[in-house]
Amino acid sequence: MKYAFRHAMAIPAAALVVTLAACGGGSGNASSSASGTSTGTTSAGGTDPVAALSAATATSLGATPLSTSSTQDVYDLTATIGDSWRLTVDTSDPAAPTFTINVQATQYALTSTSPSPVSKSVNGSFTTYTGQGLNVTVDTRTRIISGTVMVGGKSSSVTGTGYSVTDGTKLAGTYAYVGRTTDDDGSSSPYLAAGEFNIASTGTAVTVCQSGVFNGAGCTPVVNGPATLNLTMAYNSALPGFELSSNGQRVGIARVAAGDRGPVFLVDWYDSTLTSSPVTRTGLLGGVKLATLAGNEFNGSWVCTDGTTPTVSGTAVTAAAAQFALDYNKLPVLAAAGNSAIAFEGLAAVMSSSSYTGQFVLPMSAGLALTGTFGTDSLAVCAQQ
Repeated sequence: MKYAFRHAMAIPAAALVVTLAACGGGSGNASSSASGTSTGTTSAGGTDPVAALSAATATSLGATPLSTSSTQDVYDLTATIGDSWRLTVDTSDPAAPTFTINVQATQYALTSTSPSPVSKSVNGSFTTYTGQGLNVTVDTRTRIISGTVMVGGKSSSVTGTGYSVTDGTKLAGTYAYVGRTTDDDGSSSPYLAAGEFNIASTGTAVTVCQSGVFNGAGCTPVVNGPATLNLTMAYNSALPGFELSSNGQRVGIARVAAGDRGPVFLVDWYDSTLTSSPVTRTGLLGGVKLATLAGNEFNGSWVCTDGTTPTVSGTAVTAAAAQFALDYNKLPVLAAAGNSAIAFEGLAAVMSSSSYTGQFVLPMSAGLALTGTFGTDSLAVCAQQ
């Protein structure tokens, strides 16, 4: 396995290069407790549907909060550069709240930080923490976090969860995923992939279908492939997280978030296998329980780590000077006359007028999505605001 995410589809495509227009705050107005966790109720006293669905997912997974303290918020972060970190926000001294980053696994010899001042702001269902090298927002309905963090001079986009899940049998099923790796300098030789992976009922065997779908027994290709990766999975409390291994060698650390659409996989992925050259590949894989999209899963106003801020209603995407459309349950591919798309559950292909742009979206929860562009092999984390 030389490159865990090498995409079988070489797809040149234009990205959404316009800076999309920022709009107002995100949907939902669940109230927040002092620690930033969701109460699951709206200001009118009703139950927030996203919070209720996320809570149901957490119950089904046996998920437990990383912190139940009213003066400490804890989130496990997966960095897109291929590291695993833990954010702890301590508000025990209301006049001087602090945050620390504990480095749990690193490809860059990074070390944990000392406590630093932090500011907290609440906007409806979203809590934002800012400090030196820290700018992250929590969707309090789901305890899913995203933003940017700098550790030891190394900056990365991050996403993560405030939950701990330890029972792999509760994760059994098939997931749609996208992922991206680079050489461990964080920028060289990027590769982007999309496909499905399946976790067996035992919770210990994972079949990854790159550019393919899981057919119940193995992988079926959809375009030029797929490459099949057979992995093992086991919870490791020392990480903490699920350790993914190939032939006895760790290739990833998975954390699981309790999304409103089901479990969300966030994988710190790397491949340090010595092949033709001793290059370590690092990156992020994101997956969500496979389902046919209804066409409204990307609704809302979003902020993405590539600088875009799309506003979406159904299939319509509003840009600063243009309109785009989403073709749900489709994956863009290269055809003789340009980009086209094929049927693929769980993803949405982006169109400009009647042409596919090569960009696609993986909605993961009401407040989290990944967007990728084949050709540039870029991947962005998008959070609803």
